[in-house]
Amino acid sequence: MNQIIRGSKESYPWTCDFLTRNYNFRDFYYSETSKPINSKINLLYEQVKSFFLLLFNIKKYRKSNIILSIGYSTLTLVFLYKLRLIRFNRIYWWGFFIHDTKYFLFFRILLRLFSTKKLYFIVFSEYEKKKYSEVMGIKDTNLLYVPYGDWNSAIKIEDAPGKTMDYYFSGGYSNRDYKKLIEAFRTVDKQLIIICSKNNRDILEMDIPGNIKIYTDMASDEFDKYLRESKAVILPFKHNSGASGMSVMLRCMRNKKVVIVTRTDAIQEYVDDGISGFVIDNLQNELTPIIERLEKDQKLCSELRLNLYKKYTEKYSYKAIRPYLAKIINES
Repeated sequence: MNQIIRGSKESYPWTCDFLTRNYNFRDFYYSETSKPINSKINLLYEQVKSFFLLLFNIKKYRKSNIILSIGYSTLTLVFLYKLRLIRFNRIYWWGFFIHDTKYFLFFRILLRLFSTKKLYFIVFSEYEKKKYSEVMGIKDTNLLYVPYGDWNSAIKIEDAPGKTMDYYFSGGYSNRDYKKLIEAFRTVDKQLIIICSKNNRDILEMDIPGNIKIYTDMASDEFDKYLRESKAVILPFKHNSGASGMSVMLRCMRNKKVVIVTRTDAIQEYVDDGISGFVIDNLQNELTPIIERLEKDQKLCSELRLNLYKKYTEKYSYKAIRPYLAKIINES
């Protein structure tokens, strides 16, 4: 028996649908909806709760061939395996990533305690595959790469971008350096809309100039609307730690947006500087000249959009990414 274990029905639904339809995975989750994690205390509480829920439902997955586990509850499953309460041939930690470099050492120690040759980590970028092997001592053979792409095969793409309004857009929660973006826009005579989380407290108490509007915890459809109708999307990152910004980047690719990103190794797998977007190192010095260039050169904007969308179809669309996961499952 192959088994998916996840906390919420809303967690990677299309990936799970792919596995249940094509590889006879059974899907076990213990919540219909996802709850935002507001603090480290809440994160710890959720892990304790998931431990008891998994223990209570152990009969559903006690003897498994493959387990694909989503989230930190994977550690609980490995712990139960070490106690010989469950059995499996392989367990895959789907979407393993660490946003903040200060936690690398902690996870290195933690993973040593929970190490087993049957535990495999599926990461969303080539950079993470190399990085986590170096800094956390995970065996290269136990790190597997699946591009973070669109698992929903029913996604329909418009032939041409829709209407564009007179503002720039930035959005997302984790690993965002909105503070520097706001400071850069103090001298940019353009409108900027930021949609973030109420947990981005570092900017919610700032003195915000009149050309910048900030919204928090907006519904996905509204988020998409603001992104889709913007002139360009700007993604500023704090750390070069791994997977972050990829969900928003996919929305940009699908909607054929012009993108400006600060340099991280993971995001550079999505954006080719000067070809499908702009990759910069310093928002304060480099952002204004790029915006001025985009305002004057609509041909350049069209080329950037088409090239970004081309990369999406070739590497991050459903058709492009499904062979990666299929190969992992078939070789298990």
